[in-house]
Amino acid sequence: QPGPEVGWNKVFNAEFNQRRSAFAIDVNGMGSIAWMPDDKDAESRVQTFLRARASTIEGGTSEVLRNQMAERILGLPRDIDADTGIPWSDIKRN
Repeated sequence: QPGPEVGWNKVFNAEFNQRRSAFAIDVNGMGSIAWMPDDKDAESRVQTFLRARASTIEGGTSEVLRNQMAERILGLPRDIDADTGIPWSDIKRN
């Protein structure tokens, strides 16, 4: 059973992929905005760039993973929950 330390790897990989794909887009300049239909490399670079941000969200956001690591590994206190002790039906929502 994986522990909370798995979160470090998920956060690192997700953010590394964002930086790597942004760098590839920067290096290729205008070729990252418009490319020939048969240029599969350019298409792949752009798809990777567009998916990189989603990878920090799906499967547990990076922020949630950071909170879990702070609490479970570093022993920091939990975030203050203003709704503690209030029944779900009584919590004000938009």
